[in-house]
Amino acid sequence: MNKKKYNILYNIIDFFFQNSFTFLICRIINNSKSQKEINVFDIGCYMGNFSREIKKNLNKKLKANFYLFDPNPYIQFNDFNYHCIGISNKITKKMFNYNTFFPSSGSGFNNITRDDKLWNLSRKLVTFNLFKKYKKFTVRTNTLDNFCKQKKIFRIDVLKIDTEGHEFDVLNGAKKILNKTKIIQIEIMSKKRLFEKKFTKINNFLKKYDFKLLKKKKLWIASVFSNIRIADYLYIRN
Repeated sequence: MNKKKYNILYNIIDFFFQNSFTFLICRIINNSKSQKEINVFDIGCYMGNFSREIKKNLNKKLKANFYLFDPNPYIQFNDFNYHCIGISNKITKKMFNYNTFFPSSGSGFNNITRDDKLWNLSRKLVTFNLFKKYKKFTVRTNTLDNFCKQKKIFRIDVLKIDTEGHEFDVLNGAKKILNKTKIIQIEIMSKKRLFEKKFTKINNFLKKYDFKLLKKKKLWIASVFSNIRIADYLYIRN
């Protein structure tokens, strides 16, 4: 299967199995009559499906600035610009695990998916890539606080975080801009036995910034075919 067909397959799978709150997010923003311009941050954008859905459902009179980030150097799409860097808790370089058999799922800084044999086998069967593996390379990282400072961005209206288990590091690098953030969609990924502990840690962290949990969705297929648990959470500032 050539690269173009792979991208089509990955986009189809990503579209049907992503846990996104894009329609609800757009409804909240569109009902805010006073706003005329918003900033959307898509951390772990892959092919840009989240930003694409947000753009499609926003009020057309609203000006939206999109900032997409993904350390995957093989991403290609034409309707958005994206920053080929990792967002983390430090400005440094980190080792990135690239999933060659299913790039949209499992590529990240953590080893959670790479070390889960059942997860890998199920994804290889779905993508017909039984003999492909992960490969590692070093990527640059920045913090959200530093990026916003560099670009003179003073507010984030929508912050989406989908970083395959690296989500708390992203939040730790955003302690200033979180005070000026309105909506957060965050995917939490962990081993099943550690999931509740990680959720509690992230939930308590966001409570300190006056965020309220609005909705949650469990990504059931990840749990059935692995020792991993994944869920999406939607937070809004009180």
